[in-house]
Amino acid sequence: VTCPLAEPVPTHGHITGDRASVLPASPLAGTLVNRVAFYWSGGLGTLIRKSAPALKKDVLWDFFAYTNSKYTAAEDVASYASWLDSWRRSQLTPDGYWFTNQSTWSPVAYNEHRTVMYWALTADANGALNLRIPGIREYTYDSMGNNMLKLINGELDLDAFVDLVYSEWSDVSLRYGLTEQLQIYRAGLSMNTLSDQELCNLHREIMDAKDSRICRAFDDDKTVLIVLVSIVSVLGGGLILAFVYWVVRTARAKARLWKIEEARREQTVLDAVATAGRLQYPMVLLDVPTYCSVGEMPRHEHLRDHRFRRLMVLDSLEEVQAMAAGKHKVIFLSHQWCGSSHPDPNKVQYRCSINAIRTVMEDKGWNLDDAYVWCDYFSIPQNHPTIQRLGINSLPMYASSV
Repeated sequence: VTCPLAEPVPTHGHITGDRASVLPASPLAGTLVNRVAFYWSGGLGTLIRKSAPALKKDVLWDFFAYTNSKYTAAEDVASYASWLDSWRRSQLTPDGYWFTNQSTWSPVAYNEHRTVMYWALTADANGALNLRIPGIREYTYDSMGNNMLKLINGELDLDAFVDLVYSEWSDVSLRYGLTEQLQIYRAGLSMNTLSDQELCNLHREIMDAKDSRICRAFDDDKTVLIVLVSIVSVLGGGLILAFVYWVVRTARAKARLWKIEEARREQTVLDAVATAGRLQYPMVLLDVPTYCSVGEMPRHEHLRDHRFRRLMVLDSLEEVQAMAAGKHKVIFLSHQWCGSSHPDPNKVQYRCSINAIRTVMEDKGWNLDDAYVWCDYFSIPQNHPTIQRLGINSLPMYASSV
């Protein structure tokens, strides 16, 4: 209830006037719940795990390239030729031609689907990716899903449901390796992996079961005290006692610093969650005619300082979405760095990008004056690392809104 992302459970659904409106009202209507949007349609967030074999990485990369090509647009999505559900606004055309004329969707079903997907793709939908660790089916479908069905059917009460899922999840984690799962999950969140000492502090029994020598290297408290007591008993003197005091104080200081660092990392994650769904840096666009006439791939600071007239700066997510809903089109460019100070010193990529833009414009039938280009070299600051990071963090919001 105290979570700022909590929202009331709707009576029938988030979309009013659809066919679900005739169903009985939810008994939980009005109750505050903290949840993320989840669609039981078979869709899963996918990524390439850093520790995966090279062959599997290549296969997944080819799959990602395919899903982002124009051949998986509305036609392939509507006919399920790509085995993908609609996941971008460009696949949800107003007329729904490929869904209603070339597939088996009724106009009513398509309009309801398009409406709820447009809601889900907004900044207010509170969406999130699934757990990105091995064994996802065992965690969700085999354990959570099956036990949820028993809970709904009255075969389990809530306490028994929670205890059973906790037990089964623990078994799955141990089977795959709890510390391994933890490291993979942290990597999926772009967090640093834990050191052996940190893992020993968190999961001593599991680490000892692997190799008792790992954590023993950090167990210096008792060993140091025994050695120091022996020295004191032999040598005596205030110098040894002072040294003991210094060692203890230093160890405690290090422990405090370790806790502070853990709190800092936790706050970093909380800050990232708090800014999810918000534009951290404006979306900077350059109109196509100007881009094709400047003669080279321009740097962000050059465009800023010369105050290009057709430079468009969208300061909020609402402005980005409003532009995407209008007549303007956006073309995203990606490039390689072929030089140390400039990504395209010989202008090879610049000429290729112009040809690609013209091809896309002709293929789509877009008006030249209504199209804009986004390219990281001129759309994101290059001289200020902190602001540059804000622009990079905003990339997912740019891509999901146009």
